[in-house]
Amino acid sequence: MSKRDEAQPDLDMSEWRAAIDKFDDEILNLIKGRLALSEQVGKSKVRGGLPWRPAREAQLFARLVGRASSTLSAQAVERLWSTVIAQSLQAQGPAFLLVSKSHPKLAALARTFFGLLPLEMVDDDATAIARCAKEEGAIAIVPAPTEGVNWWVELAQLNEGRGPAPAVLAALPRFASNTSPAAYAIAVAPREYSGNDSVWLVGTGQKDDMPQGTVLAQKGDLRLMAFDGKTAPEPHEGLCQIGLFANPLEQN
Repeated sequence: MSKRDEAQPDLDMSEWRAAIDKFDDEILNLIKGRLALSEQVGKSKVRGGLPWRPAREAQLFARLVGRASSTLSAQAVERLWSTVIAQSLQAQGPAFLLVSKSHPKLAALARTFFGLLPLEMVDDDATAIARCAKEEGAIAIVPAPTEGVNWWVELAQLNEGRGPAPAVLAALPRFASNTSPAAYAIAVAPREYSGNDSVWLVGTGQKDDMPQGTVLAQKGDLRLMAFDGKTAPEPHEGLCQIGLFANPLEQN
């Protein structure tokens, strides 16, 4: 190829680049429009409380991930929209993460799930839960219950009284795998069904009328039990709900 040929502009490539630039501009304008709508939604609400709606978010991701393809993977969809949603939440009101230092992977899981929401590391699970019960906009990130990881007992105590209380509202990571979720998000926000959910209840194991759920953990005579969202029993005396959250998504 001669030097003259090398100097010739690639007209086809220039046209492709111009088309890509046009799409970039359109995408940015659409995102800005979405954020403007979120801001209007925030202004129309009674101020106060966390704007996060985990059930609606789960339905959104289920719909979008169902449209993923070989060129736009489910993970890419999550990364893109979790960032957009984080901006939308902050346009509506305070929203931030309190990540427990009790497990080294929690911060990375939280960042993938919640995008660029402000993140603060706190000393332990108890601190994260106590602060999310009191501070407007706080979402606590804690590890999955295991033997010796008993934050669910404190959460049950908070749910024994009247009035709003924090609850488990999301399982992390967002996508299902061969292992159980590694972490959970806890917040004071509406407990709503997404259509494919788990319900967590804490009850006294010595009661004869104890419902037969999957026992996840036990401490003394208290049991943490998981139920399918469609068949979970109603809370009653001696049986309190501490979690209602969408099950992790299956990938196509």
